[in-house]
Amino acid sequence: MTRSVLTPHACERCGVSPVGAWTVSMFNTQQICMTCKQTERLHPDYAHAHDTECEAVKAGDRNFPGVGLPADLAGGGTVYDVTYKCPSCNTIWQKQWSRSQQPGDCPGCGCKSVTPLKEEETNV
Repeated sequence: MTRSVLTPHACERCGVSPVGAWTVSMFNTQQICMTCKQTERLHPDYAHAHDTECEAVKAGDRNFPGVGLPADLAGGGTVYDVTYKCPSCNTIWQKQWSRSQQPGDCPGCGCKSVTPLKEEETNV
């Protein structure tokens, strides 16, 4: 398959088309949409995939194919319990996240600028 960085294409994981912004998966070489990337970042194996790729690049492998896509990420349908924090009012809450269910508005102030917290940030 020929891929171009200049023309819109479908996300190679979930199929959404056309994709405006995209990136390459940390687990394999798929070009994925930013929603699939967000789901990927929340996966429990993401840190391992990231660290393994960094080590490969340090060792000179500029074409590292990734550690392999976990089965539960195929198709972009994974659901996670995610802790969110509002940058405006600092409200913290937990909600399930999936491609089809975005985090929604902050329950504290109603703003839409919510961000998921990393696991180490939730142990405050």
